[in-house]
Amino acid sequence: MDVAGMFFFEDNTFILRKGDPTGDRLAKFANEKGILLLMCDQCALQRKLASGAPRNARADGTVDGVEVGCFPGLYKALAPAEVDQLLML
Repeated sequence: MDVAGMFFFEDNTFILRKGDPTGDRLAKFANEKGILLLMCDQCALQRKLASGAPRNARADGTVDGVEVGCFPGLYKALAPAEVDQLLML
């Protein structure tokens, strides 16, 4: 199974902070494999990992390549990958 994207919410967003060793490795791997790294806009704003307003936020202080949006936007972003399974942990 290929991974097309990962969605981060609540305190899981902290793994994507710039300088986090796990986040750095994940960002490198995601870039190499073309994997979307998406944070919940509300969660990222509350944790100071994004700036702007909900539905229009931008990642701030995160590893490279992270995007910010809401969960329904994940489906739209992954539509071109023709995802047939979505796993939530």
